[in-house]
Amino acid sequence: MENKYIFRIKLAGRLIEIRSLHETCRIFCKEYLAPEEEQGPPVFLVDIVPRNIMRENDAAQGCFPVSDEEIYHYFDPGYLETGAVHRKICENLPRFDTFLMHGAVAAYEGSAYMFTAPSGTGKTTRAELWLKEFPGSFIVNGDKPLIRLDSRRAYACGTPWSGKEHWNVNTAVPLQAVFLLERTEPGEKSSLEAIDTLEGYFKLLEQTYKPERAVSLQRTLLLLKSLEGRVKIYRFRSPLSGEGLRAAWETAKPR
Repeated sequence: MENKYIFRIKLAGRLIEIRSLHETCRIFCKEYLAPEEEQGPPVFLVDIVPRNIMRENDAAQGCFPVSDEEIYHYFDPGYLETGAVHRKICENLPRFDTFLMHGAVAAYEGSAYMFTAPSGTGKTTRAELWLKEFPGSFIVNGDKPLIRLDSRRAYACGTPWSGKEHWNVNTAVPLQAVFLLERTEPGEKSSLEAIDTLEGYFKLLEQTYKPERAVSLQRTLLLLKSLEGRVKIYRFRSPLSGEGLRAAWETAKPR
């Protein structure tokens, strides 16, 4: 099968050319398509071949059980190709000071705040609560944001890979703080604790995409360490309440 769909997207300020086998991928990335007047060479090329899609199919097989309604969605070749594109992008972006971290990122008053934890801990629920608690806020990405570093700051960037809620905005917002969510016991009060660099590094590493290529993995580890001094990291234990989120923001917001 020959590639038929060639288009460019802009992620985290980087121009990327994609050559896909299915139009589904272009539609999926529609909010991130580079303007036609965008000139210059892309920073890298994502060229999909059938074996890339087969790999995603094999990986998806491990997602069972799924309902009968979900089977077609998860195993549709066009949908699987979006995963193959995502994987190749994550393998290449560390060369350009950018990596992927699993989490939900909310933006408010010009700063971004990330909730991260293992699946099922409440990232999405807290993101929903954040929108209610802070009028005018928005979700940069609900599941797979990119983190881009420059000489001074870190930025949370939107991507079309954003979870089942499809919360994403094609933007980059200075990342102010990361909240490492922990489960709470019934009746437990909210607590927010700044954690040391070493503990923070390993906690964040658990939620960071780890490239397969050694050079990209090494670069990702260096970028993760470079968050020190740029982003505040807290252990956050809180029942689902706006009061707890408000207290966390008051502590972490820029001064």
